Amino acid sequence: MTDEKVELALEQFYKLSIEEKTAVIDFLTMTRQELTEFLGVKNHHIDTKYSGKLESLQFGIFLTSVAEKVKGENRVIPPEMKSKPKKVLKQIQQLTVEQQKAIIQKVTMTRAEVVKALSITSNTLNELLSKGKIHSVKRGLYLKDEVERRNREKLSKHTGLFTKEIIIASLQEAARNLGPSFTHEQYASWVKDQPDEHPSVPTIWHFFNGGFTEAMKAAELQPVYQRGMARNMDQKEKEEICVQALLQAARDTGVQVQKLSQPAYIEWRKENSSFPSFATIVNVLGGWKQGKAKVAESEKSL
Repeated sequence: MTDEKVELALEQFYKLSIEEKTAVIDFLTMTRQELTEFLGVKNHHIDTKYSGKLESLQFGIFLTSVAEKVKGENRVIPPEMKSKPKKVLKQIQQLTVEQQKAIIQKVTMTRAEVVKALSITSNTLNELLSKGKIHSVKRGLYLKDEVERRNREKLSKHTGLFTKEIIIASLQEAARNLGPSFTHEQYASWVKDQPDEHPSVPTIWHFFNGGFTEAMKAAELQPVYQRGMARNMDQKEKEEICVQALLQAARDTGVQVQKLSQPAYIEWRKENSSFPSFATIVNVLGGWKQGKAKVAESEKSL
């Protein structure tokens, strides 16, 4: 059963940067050492004096709100925390212990889960941590977005280009900020705001025969059936999308792009309405023949 308050808090949490998310989760949780310092007790008192009162979130990680109730005093929010993550933090603090646990478990991973997700050994994870190639919220607790970022970089470096798996992961990451249904224009705008590289809309069209709609379905998201392109798209991006439409139409109709006729494209587009219309192709590429002339050169760069 969906918890509306948890979903609302997660919606705001996913809008934060990785650094801001890390700061929020770091404050909401405590390591055993942080816990003893906050309570002002010795390590063994956690298992004796406070036995049964300080249930751990996972091995060695405790919930700050529980520790605050035990001590009867609130933990001080770091003054350097920015207003946006602070607002999200306070929203989560208003929730019950169980709701807070649900959020933290939803957005974080244990060390064992990270090792499995990245298909690496525990020693390799230590090396990545020491080299700053992956960051933990605190010992044994990792932000899921950070692990996915590392996994995407690993796959991209290994293959030399994007893959369907990377595209699906990128769309799912976008969905945590944009919701389960969004247009390719919204996705393109989101990509521009991300600190690391994500597959562009033209790249997605290149990998999925059904274009952005098929990619959304593959990512188990809800496609938005739309026509046309956003006015705020730059000319280069519009041209790349139109070129991909010509390439896909040629593949589906079994002809070379240079032999693709205007009527054939119009007929093909009736069953593939997420692609640009014939009029858009002509308008963006400067004409039908001119558009087809750009295909070979553009295809090499995708």
